[in-house]
Amino acid sequence: MRLHVHSGKDGQVRTVEDAAAESSLGDHVELKEGMSVFAVDDTGRELDTTDQLGATFDEGTARVVTHPGRQITVEIHYAGNSASLTVSPGVRLAAIRGQAISQLGIDPASAADLGLRLPGGTEDLPLDKPIASIANGGNHVDLELVALVRPQG
Repeated sequence: MRLHVHSGKDGQVRTVEDAAAESSLGDHVELKEGMSVFAVDDTGRELDTTDQLGATFDEGTARVVTHPGRQITVEIHYAGNSASLTVSPGVRLAAIRGQAISQLGIDPASAADLGLRLPGGTEDLPLDKPIASIANGGNHVDLELVALVRPQG
């Protein structure tokens, strides 16, 4: 099984290529005091480091993130409006984007070309990343929902 371990402190990703399905998460993830580990998915559930990888993850690739807190508050800004979400550190940015679109009352069809950026940033954030990889160990993140620039050709 391939295991990707995201660090909520510095955004780095470490990959364990051949983690045995019968090994525990704790065999591959070193947690410092006060740190927890979360699945990287749409819910970001907290994981027990004693559980076997094969019992915890169904697929051949697993993604987890470590973070010092159990929740991150995300403020999403769009066209003069804001939405506040409280999520698990393991929640993917795609799920946060969807929740923000819903909370802001944006029509899903109109939102198809909206992406997430850091305030004042020019680069779109990859929607498959966990929010903790952007929080850098903190418990609050501000993001902007912006229209993606698509090349015309």
